[in-house]
Amino acid sequence: KSDYVNKFRNCKKIYICFDPDEAGITGATKAAEILGDRAYLVLMPEGMDINDFFKQHKLEDFRIFLKEAITLIEYHINQIPENMKKTDLPQALNPILQMLTKLDNVKAEAYLTSTIKDRFNLKAPDIDGYRMLLKKKRQNDKESTSDDTTTEAEPICIANLPNLVDIAEHQGNPVFLIKKNDKIV
Repeated sequence: KSDYVNKFRNCKKIYICFDPDEAGITGATKAAEILGDRAYLVLMPEGMDINDFFKQHKLEDFRIFLKEAITLIEYHINQIPENMKKTDLPQALNPILQMLTKLDNVKAEAYLTSTIKDRFNLKAPDIDGYRMLLKKKRQNDKESTSDDTTTEAEPICIANLPNLVDIAEHQGNPVFLIKKNDKIV
């Protein structure tokens, strides 16, 4: 996975074009998940793979598909019917909102106020509600991440002292009580 990402680390946009069948779309979406928000899906017409396309068309024709390439989030949004009931829409948008948590606030807001709002003909109060859901998801992700990463504190120092009697604390620092010639030093 990391080798895959490293190969494209200097690319601003990465175009992914697979066959338009189920296996091709699955492969393209998995690749886009790995590559993140720099990945753009090039959607070929149904029944035409990339090799067949270039047998019949020129590079200039393919550039049209490149201009129409979409992000993985846009792809998932487009899979939801535009006329879905407003009561069913939150459940359908839930995985998309989860994807938006991984984006910076500006990009996530653009998806909310433009792509999602326009596609489902939502009003400002609807978008405010989704914005609150997104904020809540981000907070939950932070809390679960901080819970997962709790580790034991690393020792400040390790001592192997044969005459060590005790370790105490003085002003936040460890103090070693050592017995030397029947005295504690």
